[in-house]
Amino acid sequence: MKVNIKLLRFSRLIHVYLSVFLLTVLTFFAVTGITLNHPEWIGSPTITKQTYYYFSESGEGNSANSDLLAYGKNTLGLDLGSAKIEQEEGVLYIDAQKPGRATYVEADTQSGEVVVTATRYGWLATLNDLHKGRHAEWLWRAVIDLSGFLVLLFSVTGLIILLPQKKRLKKVVRIGVAVSVLCGWIALL
Repeated sequence: MKVNIKLLRFSRLIHVYLSVFLLTVLTFFAVTGITLNHPEWIGSPTITKQTYYYFSESGEGNSANSDLLAYGKNTLGLDLGSAKIEQEEGVLYIDAQKPGRATYVEADTQSGEVVVTATRYGWLATLNDLHKGRHAEWLWRAVIDLSGFLVLLFSVTGLIILLPQKKRLKKVVRIGVAVSVLCGWIALL
């Protein structure tokens, strides 16, 4: 099989420049892939619990809840952008999670008592959450998707570069398939 020289040159160019860009991306995902396999390295989370008192001037109902949410955001510094908010019998529950941290708020709308429980899992857990895209914003999830696409393009261009070297290509493909099948078989035991 003869490979088009223009395709070969274009593939080599793409492959080289992608390797420079993907160096940091692949390093990040390789290191966090290892740390994901060793959750015992993370350690214990730090949990803080604080009680505040808030009194709404708006009375009760939706306006009081809006005041309470504004109080949580402005005074307590809670990030409520992707928080889950529920209300049940005069109590407002807010569950705000980000990579490596979680904040849970329980606010009694009648007594004004606001209990904030913040859990911090540490920097290693934060990196692991980013690896998985867990509780991440849309921009980080887009970075993960783009990285996956670029790694795929990097792999395909590398395969195209190997096409003219039929003997080496066959050997590399056989070894790659054999190692993958063997590792998969061992994992299933």
